[in-house]
Amino acid sequence: MTNYFLSTKQKKVRKKWMIMIFCFPFLYRVLELLGSVFVLSNNVALSPTILFKSGWDISAALITFWIFYHCSYKKFGLKLITFWLIVIPLKQLPEISEIAISVFNNDWILNTLLIANISLLVIFYTILLKIRKDNLLIQSQAFTTSEKYSESLSTIRAAKNLVDLQHKFQEVMKNIPRKFSFVILPHYEEMQKSLSEEGSN
Repeated sequence: MTNYFLSTKQKKVRKKWMIMIFCFPFLYRVLELLGSVFVLSNNVALSPTILFKSGWDISAALITFWIFYHCSYKKFGLKLITFWLIVIPLKQLPEISEIAISVFNNDWILNTLLIANISLLVIFYTILLKIRKDNLLIQSQAFTTSEKYSESLSTIRAAKNLVDLQHKFQEVMKNIPRKFSFVILPHYEEMQKSLSEEGSN
Protein backbone atom coordinates (compact mmCIF):
# COMPACT_ATOMS: atom_id res chain seq x y z
CA MET A 1 0.00 0.00 0.00
CA THR A 2 1.34 3.43 -0.96
CA ASN A 3 1.95 5.83 1.90
CA TYR A 4 1.21 9.50 1.24
CA PHE A 5 2.48 12.37 3.34
CA LEU A 6 0.45 15.57 3.81
CA SER A 7 1.50 18.63 5.74
CA THR A 8 -0.87 20.12 8.34
CA LYS A 9 -1.50 23.09 6.08
CA GLN A 10 -2.25 20.83 3.13
CA LYS A 11 -4.75 18.83 5.19
CA LYS A 12 -6.57 22.02 6.25
CA VAL A 13 -6.78 23.31 2.69
CA ARG A 14 -8.07 19.99 1.36
CA LYS A 15 -10.65 19.86 4.15
CA LYS A 16 -11.96 23.30 3.12
CA TRP A 17 -12.17 22.13 -0.48
CA MET A 18 -14.21 19.09 0.51
CA ILE A 19 -16.63 21.19 2.57
CA MET A 20 -17.19 23.39 -0.48
CA ILE A 21 -17.68 20.33 -2.70
CA PHE A 22 -20.22 18.98 -0.17
CA CYS A 23 -22.18 22.27 -0.12
CA PHE A 24 -22.27 22.63 -3.89
CA PRO A 25 -25.29 20.39 -4.75
CA PHE A 26 -27.39 22.03 -2.01
CA LEU A 27 -26.59 25.57 -3.16
CA TYR A 28 -27.08 24.60 -6.79
CA ARG A 29 -30.48 23.07 -6.05
CA VAL A 30 -31.58 26.09 -4.01
CA LEU A 31 -30.78 28.34 -6.97
CA GLU A 32 -32.75 26.02 -9.27
CA LEU A 33 -35.78 26.08 -6.95
CA LEU A 34 -35.65 29.87 -6.70
CA GLY A 35 -35.50 30.05 -10.47
CA SER A 36 -38.59 27.87 -10.80
CA VAL A 37 -40.49 30.13 -8.39
CA PHE A 38 -39.74 33.26 -10.41
CA VAL A 39 -39.71 33.81 -14.13
CA LEU A 40 -38.94 30.55 -16.00
CA SER A 41 -40.46 30.34 -19.47
CA ASN A 42 -43.97 29.37 -18.36
CA ASN A 43 -43.94 30.86 -14.84
CA VAL A 44 -43.55 27.41 -13.35
CA ALA A 45 -44.78 27.28 -9.77
CA LEU A 46 -43.11 25.35 -7.01
CA SER A 47 -44.77 21.93 -7.22
CA PRO A 48 -44.40 18.54 -5.46
CA THR A 49 -42.83 17.20 -8.66
CA ILE A 50 -40.10 19.83 -8.57
CA LEU A 51 -39.53 19.21 -4.86
CA PHE A 52 -39.34 15.45 -5.43
CA LYS A 53 -36.86 15.91 -8.28
CA SER A 54 -34.73 18.19 -6.12
CA GLY A 55 -34.77 15.68 -3.26
CA TRP A 56 -33.81 12.88 -5.64
CA ASP A 57 -30.99 14.95 -7.15
CA ILE A 58 -29.62 15.84 -3.72
CA SER A 59 -29.72 12.16 -2.66
CA ALA A 60 -27.82 11.20 -5.81
CA ALA A 61 -25.37 14.03 -5.11
CA LEU A 62 -24.72 12.70 -1.58
CA ILE A 63 -23.93 9.24 -2.95
CA THR A 64 -21.64 10.81 -5.56
CA PHE A 65 -19.97 12.88 -2.85
CA TRP A 66 -19.24 9.74 -0.80
CA ILE A 67 -17.63 8.11 -3.84
CA PHE A 68 -15.65 11.27 -4.51
CA TYR A 69 -14.58 11.47 -0.85
CA HIS A 70 -13.34 7.89 -0.88
CA CYS A 71 -11.65 7.87 -4.29
CA SER A 72 -10.37 11.42 -4.73
CA TYR A 73 -9.95 12.72 -1.18
CA LYS A 74 -8.85 9.70 0.84
CA LYS A 75 -7.16 7.73 -1.96
CA PHE A 76 -5.86 10.79 -3.92
CA GLY A 77 -7.24 9.38 -7.18
CA LEU A 78 -7.36 11.24 -10.49
CA LYS A 79 -9.80 9.31 -12.68
CA LEU A 80 -13.08 10.49 -11.12
CA ILE A 81 -11.96 14.14 -11.01
CA THR A 82 -10.79 13.97 -14.61
CA PHE A 83 -14.15 12.47 -15.59
CA TRP A 84 -16.01 15.30 -13.85
CA LEU A 85 -13.81 17.95 -15.43
CA ILE A 86 -14.81 16.62 -18.84
CA VAL A 87 -18.50 15.94 -18.14
CA ILE A 88 -19.42 19.14 -16.27
CA PRO A 89 -18.80 21.55 -19.18
CA LEU A 90 -20.45 19.17 -21.65
CA LYS A 91 -23.55 18.81 -19.48
CA GLN A 92 -24.00 22.18 -17.79
CA LEU A 93 -22.77 24.85 -20.17
CA PRO A 94 -25.19 24.08 -23.04
CA GLU A 95 -28.11 24.11 -20.58
CA ILE A 96 -27.02 27.41 -19.05
CA SER A 97 -26.47 28.94 -22.48
CA GLU A 98 -29.96 27.90 -23.60
CA ILE A 99 -31.54 29.37 -20.49
CA ALA A 100 -29.49 32.54 -20.75
CA ILE A 101 -30.53 33.14 -24.37
CA SER A 102 -34.22 32.69 -23.56
CA VAL A 103 -34.48 34.75 -20.36
CA PHE A 104 -31.72 37.36 -20.31
CA ASN A 105 -33.05 40.90 -19.93
CA ASN A 106 -36.54 39.59 -19.10
CA ASP A 107 -36.27 39.67 -15.33
CA TRP A 108 -33.44 40.95 -13.15
CA ILE A 109 -34.14 38.44 -10.38
CA LEU A 110 -33.81 35.44 -12.68
CA ASN A 111 -30.78 36.98 -14.36
CA THR A 112 -29.16 37.37 -10.93
CA LEU A 113 -29.90 33.73 -10.13
CA LEU A 114 -28.47 32.68 -13.49
CA ILE A 115 -25.25 34.60 -12.86
CA ALA A 116 -25.04 33.07 -9.36
CA ASN A 117 -25.56 29.62 -10.90
CA ILE A 118 -22.75 30.13 -13.40
CA SER A 119 -20.46 31.54 -10.70
CA LEU A 120 -21.14 28.50 -8.53
CA LEU A 121 -20.22 26.16 -11.38
CA VAL A 122 -17.00 28.08 -12.03
CA ILE A 123 -16.03 27.86 -8.35
CA PHE A 124 -16.84 24.13 -8.27
CA TYR A 125 -14.82 23.53 -11.44
CA THR A 126 -11.87 25.52 -10.05
CA ILE A 127 -11.86 23.48 -6.85
CA LEU A 128 -11.85 20.25 -8.86
CA LEU A 129 -8.84 21.49 -10.82
CA LYS A 130 -7.03 22.33 -7.58
CA ILE A 131 -7.80 18.94 -6.02
CA ARG A 132 -6.63 17.14 -9.17
CA LYS A 133 -3.39 19.12 -9.24
CA ASP A 134 -2.86 18.47 -5.53
CA ASN A 135 -3.56 14.74 -5.90
CA LEU A 136 -1.09 14.48 -8.77
CA LEU A 137 1.55 16.25 -6.69
CA ILE A 138 0.92 13.94 -3.73
CA GLN A 139 1.11 10.86 -5.95
CA SER A 140 4.32 12.09 -7.57
CA GLN A 141 5.91 12.70 -4.16
CA ALA A 142 5.08 9.13 -3.18
CA PHE A 143 6.50 7.93 -6.50
CA THR A 144 9.86 9.61 -5.79
CA THR A 145 10.24 7.39 -2.71
CA SER A 146 9.57 4.19 -4.66
CA GLU A 147 12.02 1.62 -5.96
CA LYS A 148 10.69 2.18 -9.48
CA TYR A 149 11.80 5.83 -9.30
CA SER A 150 15.31 4.88 -8.14
CA GLU A 151 15.60 2.32 -10.92
CA SER A 152 14.47 4.89 -13.48
CA LEU A 153 17.11 7.40 -12.38
CA SER A 154 19.81 4.72 -12.40
CA THR A 155 18.83 3.74 -15.93
CA ILE A 156 18.99 7.32 -17.20
CA ARG A 157 22.28 8.09 -15.43
CA ALA A 158 23.87 4.97 -16.92
CA ALA A 159 23.59 6.39 -20.44
CA LYS A 160 26.98 6.63 -22.23
CA ASN A 161 25.97 9.05 -24.99
CA LEU A 162 22.98 11.03 -26.28
CA VAL A 163 21.67 8.21 -28.45
CA ASP A 164 21.93 5.76 -25.56
CA LEU A 165 20.23 8.32 -23.31
CA GLN A 166 17.30 8.61 -25.70
CA HIS A 167 16.83 4.84 -25.76
CA LYS A 168 17.03 4.57 -21.99
CA PHE A 169 14.59 7.42 -21.51
CA GLN A 170 12.07 5.73 -23.79
CA GLU A 171 12.58 2.50 -21.86
CA VAL A 172 11.94 4.28 -18.57
CA MET A 173 8.78 5.94 -19.92
CA LYS A 174 7.38 2.53 -20.87
CA ASN A 175 7.85 1.23 -17.32
CA ILE A 176 6.31 4.07 -15.32
CA PRO A 177 2.84 5.69 -15.40
CA ARG A 178 2.79 8.52 -17.95
CA LYS A 179 1.40 10.91 -15.33
CA PHE A 180 4.81 10.82 -13.61
CA SER A 181 6.79 11.76 -16.70
CA PHE A 182 7.21 15.32 -15.41
CA VAL A 183 9.11 13.90 -12.42
CA ILE A 184 11.62 12.07 -14.60
CA LEU A 185 11.98 14.70 -17.32
CA PRO A 186 14.25 17.12 -15.34
CA HIS A 187 16.74 14.29 -14.71
CA TYR A 188 16.68 13.37 -18.39
CA GLU A 189 17.32 16.99 -19.39
CA GLU A 190 20.13 17.28 -16.84
CA MET A 191 21.79 14.14 -18.19
CA GLN A 192 21.27 15.35 -21.75
CA LYS A 193 23.01 18.62 -20.94
CA SER A 194 25.88 16.81 -19.24
CA LEU A 195 26.46 14.43 -22.15
CA SER A 196 26.25 17.31 -24.63
CA GLU A 197 28.94 19.21 -22.75
CA GLU A 198 31.13 16.10 -22.64
CA GLY A 199 30.71 15.63 -26.39
CA SER A 200 31.72 19.20 -27.13
CA ASN A 201 34.95 18.94 -25.11
